[in-house]
Amino acid sequence: MEDRQLQKEDASPCAFHLMNENPPIIMYSAILYPRFYFQLLGRISEKRKIYLIYLIPWTLHEWGEGIREEYEAVKRRYPNIEAVYLCNSPEEYSVGLRLGLPSIHVNHNAFLDESLYLPLPSVKKQFDAIYNAAFSPYKRHYLARDIKKLALIGNQYKEGEDGDDYLKSVTKALPNASNLNYSKENGFRWIKAVDLPTYLNQARVGLCLSSVEGTMYACTEYLLCGLPVVSTRSLGGRDIFFDDQYTRVVDDDPAKVAEAVEELARLDIEPGFIRSSTLNRLKPHRERFNQYIEKIFEKEKVPLAKPTNGWHGTYTNKMIYTCTETEVRAALSKIDPVQSHSFEVLPWNGYSAALSLSFGGGEADNYLDSVIPEISQRGFRATFNLAPVSPGRQTERLKVNDWKNGIKVGHQMGIWLADDSGSSESKAALLKDAKITIEDKLGVPLYTYARPVMGLSPDFKTYLSREYFLGLGGWAPPHFLMPGFEPDWFEVPSFGLSSEDGFEKYQDEVERCIYNRSWIIFAFQNINDSSTGWGTVHKPTLTKLLECLTSKINKLWIAPFGEVGAYWRAQVIFENSQMDQGSSRTIISWNRPDLFPEGIVLKVRFNREFVNVFQKDKKISQDLEGWYPISFDALKVVVESV
Repeated sequence: MEDRQLQKEDASPCAFHLMNENPPIIMYSAILYPRFYFQLLGRISEKRKIYLIYLIPWTLHEWGEGIREEYEAVKRRYPNIEAVYLCNSPEEYSVGLRLGLPSIHVNHNAFLDESLYLPLPSVKKQFDAIYNAAFSPYKRHYLARDIKKLALIGNQYKEGEDGDDYLKSVTKALPNASNLNYSKENGFRWIKAVDLPTYLNQARVGLCLSSVEGTMYACTEYLLCGLPVVSTRSLGGRDIFFDDQYTRVVDDDPAKVAEAVEELARLDIEPGFIRSSTLNRLKPHRERFNQYIEKIFEKEKVPLAKPTNGWHGTYTNKMIYTCTETEVRAALSKIDPVQSHSFEVLPWNGYSAALSLSFGGGEADNYLDSVIPEISQRGFRATFNLAPVSPGRQTERLKVNDWKNGIKVGHQMGIWLADDSGSSESKAALLKDAKITIEDKLGVPLYTYARPVMGLSPDFKTYLSREYFLGLGGWAPPHFLMPGFEPDWFEVPSFGLSSEDGFEKYQDEVERCIYNRSWIIFAFQNINDSSTGWGTVHKPTLTKLLECLTSKINKLWIAPFGEVGAYWRAQVIFENSQMDQGSSRTIISWNRPDLFPEGIVLKVRFNREFVNVFQKDKKISQDLEGWYPISFDALKVVVESV
């Protein structure tokens, strides 16, 4: 998407482009969206068909199942939205078809503005290679350490934010590299797309060093500017525009990378040849895309004007850019000037993302002695799922006073379901006895359960839905839970790692969770005991993870599974509530599910100026950013125009 800095109002950036108004054709990123986006599209699609074209910025090999579930959710909830996915390579296209996604083999790098990315003979070559990549671990900057004259560009970083630690590590690992975004005099400087070719043309070779991502815009930007490319092997589709005459794909070895850079620099390949060859490779992708657009116009019986500069509809570089909520609303008003959407709920209690720590299936003593003290001293709260035993023996495994102390500092209790043997009736009897005993001894209700795998039988799930309001399942995609879609509340997917995995794996998942503005649940069984493999975490790794989370507390809502799940489920219910809308007074009402925890307060903003908001005849005040604290327990809110 078009790189640009976001202002303070951009709490929910959206990768978006309104390509055509009639019929409505919208370009959209398959992983970067806020909640308000689908609220708006859903309301508009009630009146007319919308064509949604998804660009896929990451490989379907990793994200396919999650994207498929999101597609199914959109199709169920908004049947008047017709979607198609642009797959970046033949392999990605095959995966898309296997997943049942409506797919076209169109690499989104074909949307780069060829008039912007040009060879510039007047620019002096100062560097052997340049790496245009976000300052993020998956970009593997360390593989460039043997290159003598290296330049770095990385717009996805701001001083004082999450990229700071990684940028410091890159600076240490690559002491001879020139960071073109940064100077001692001016600090970090954003490089605009229009200025990027000048920087790229200062180098002889472009680098692509990630092992997994999408098709990587920088890769084709290099080629259109006439730079040969050195790449590592990768998933995602960036290699389909490669040619052996001017690209090299090498092992994950700094020496091999440097050797390939030296070779291509020595060959001194004509930049114009690299560019023209790349344009020829882009052409069939552009043609397939235009043919799809033509079919939409034919289906809608709307005359199609001649393409402008080779494109149907409104063109922009990359055919997508990062928009603010205000910009999205302004664009969609061209389709529907009067939008009936009247409110929005702030996801994740006002944080960028949410994360929950869930423990169950291991030794209770480990949790009480090793885990709870360390989590509590950092001010975090987690969920601990107690395993039932045979009826009548619950007290033997229940250290009442110890667990009560954990509850006092905010930890939540649930039931652990590990044994899938036996009939649903026998399992239900065991759980019922356990639930009654634990609730009686601890003095708190058990609202949630957890299990290490997915795949509940329908009758057993029906039983659980009568006893609990939320259930955690095993590791399954999508384990990044986006606020735009409703999960199966009784098999919410968790994320667990092998005992062989270290802190870096967890750190990467935390970073991706924040980037995707999602919710992730880390599910742990054993501490230090590796006998079960999955779900085991070594104590030093857990300590490092907690230290990492401490550094993210301004961005992450770190709360128990039941607490985050209750907020999200209440949000979904509120957003689908009944509205009795008059000219100056709107009554919004909803039902509260059985067994639902009390005390949930949603943060809601009403998209009308000068209103008074009431619950139970009491006026509610908004905060400085316009959000109202709405009690879910009240079951009704009244909004009156002033």
